[in-house]
Amino acid sequence: MNSPSNTTIRRAVTICLAAVSLGTLSAAASKHITPVAGAATIASVQYLVCLILTLPSIRHHGSNSLHTQRLPLHLLRGLSGALCFFIYYTSIEHIPLVEATLLRNSAPLCVPLVVLIMLNQRIARQRWIPLIIGFIGIAIVLRPSDGSLNLYHILGLGAALCYALSMVSTQMLSTTEPNHRILFYYFTISLACLLPFSIGHWREIPLFAWPWLIFIGAALYLSLRLYTYAYSLADAAILSPISYFSVVGAGIIGWAVWGHSPDPLSVIGILLVCTGGISVILIGHVKSKKIKGLPSNGGCTNE
Repeated sequence: MNSPSNTTIRRAVTICLAAVSLGTLSAAASKHITPVAGAATIASVQYLVCLILTLPSIRHHGSNSLHTQRLPLHLLRGLSGALCFFIYYTSIEHIPLVEATLLRNSAPLCVPLVVLIMLNQRIARQRWIPLIIGFIGIAIVLRPSDGSLNLYHILGLGAALCYALSMVSTQMLSTTEPNHRILFYYFTISLACLLPFSIGHWREIPLFAWPWLIFIGAALYLSLRLYTYAYSLADAAILSPISYFSVVGAGIIGWAVWGHSPDPLSVIGILLVCTGGISVILIGHVKSKKIKGLPSNGGCTNE
């Protein structure tokens, strides 16, 4: 297989940045409307919009293409994804956007732990230093010793664990399942999980919130499509670290809209988390080249 040209790589990076930007804007929109809509409602409408947008692809491939022998893994993927977004949107209402985004994007630091538990694969020696660096960064951002740590910071970190579980299960599914089938079961199962907790509140949603809700769902679907296309053009080792630009974007939006400005110590923590996360991704990618089937931790596209 020929290596992609510089032009192709630049195109892939641009597409990936567009996907990251959509995700950041979607997170900001959710913070804006969470006080009036609620986390469960935002997440359930999001998945409903995504499911509707997936239907043309299902029609194209035919209903027979949805037959699967890996339903338990699809259930795990859907449950972890739904829980990730629910607790992420819950935390995002109560803590600065940049902190919630950073904690969720620490998922690559959690992936080796998930792989250890799910697949009984040891954490490679070369990963320990990046993991330690990343978790030191998380501790600095959270700073439990100064009394500022609260439940919503813990929820933000819980979103990262759910995200990591979703990433690993998606990578396992991708060995046998086509992309449209993975997305269909993901959106359907996640919607089924969240709908009972939200549908009773839909009548209470103010009219102005509905365009934001639809935007959040459409942004998630489009970002997933853009990520898929970008990863078909260039190597994951090049594209995966770009996901951390969402932290920068969240910081800018949080400062401009809500006046949240991280202090110097928080900036140091953010840099450590990003350094550790990117290093884990790159090391995982190199190792996956050597050992077939090992998750590369580069699946940051898998919401």
